Amino acid sequence: CFDTVDGVPHCRIEPQAVVPIERGDLSALQGDAQTAEMMRRLKEFAARPFDIRSAPLLRAIWLRLGPTSRVFCLVIDHIVSDGQSLGVLMQELQVLYRAGYRRCDDALPALPMQYADLVVWQREIFAGGALADHERYWTRQLAGLPALLPLPTDRPRSPVQTYHGARIS
Repeated sequence: CFDTVDGVPHCRIEPQAVVPIERGDLSALQGDAQTAEMMRRLKEFAARPFDIRSAPLLRAIWLRLGPTSRVFCLVIDHIVSDGQSLGVLMQELQVLYRAGYRRCDDALPALPMQYADLVVWQREIFAGGALADHERYWTRQLAGLPALLPLPTDRPRSPVQTYHGARIS
């Protein structure tokens, strides 16, 4: 999770965080009614904001649709994930799901490095002015660029910037 101390952002890594998994049963509904209710719940679930000051910055929902049919939805705040880490997470979830189904333990090998170890390693690399050199380089490279990139859109830009996005599959 993330907070500010004297106006400076800080990351706090919780040693153990429990990911809340909401559960629901839609098996009493059938066909289009079940699909509509499932979509309504998933959209509502995904739209809930995160408080980045409180861990964990992910949550899950597990919906029962029938005797052998389930839907699992995982929502993760982008501040704690990227494309690379999502790929790893999805692979590990598949391994853990199969292991749970087969009632196996220790499906995942121990990690050779934790995220906090990577951060310490990067800080060591950038110690002694290396980070300042990188900052100067990129400041020169990006100097003079417009504050807002005038990309073509399908409608006029809103006069008030909202940071609301959308997704199209």
